[in-house]
Amino acid sequence: MRLVGILALAVGAAGAAYAIHAALTARRPTDLAWALVAPLAIGLAVIGVVTTVFPGFLGT
Repeated sequence: MRLVGILALAVGAAGAAYAIHAALTARRPTDLAWALVAPLAIGLAVIGVVTTVFPGFLGT
């Protein structure tokens, strides 16, 4: 489960960085979509940290 946590952390952090950058630089309709994606990516990164620290967090 630690590998899943590390993977979720990496994907979430990269996704959050890209989404925040795109939300600040994209044109109007697209920036709103990226602004909605950014908190989801941050949440994925937080779940990755918790799963890495506590391997039984997601179940098995």
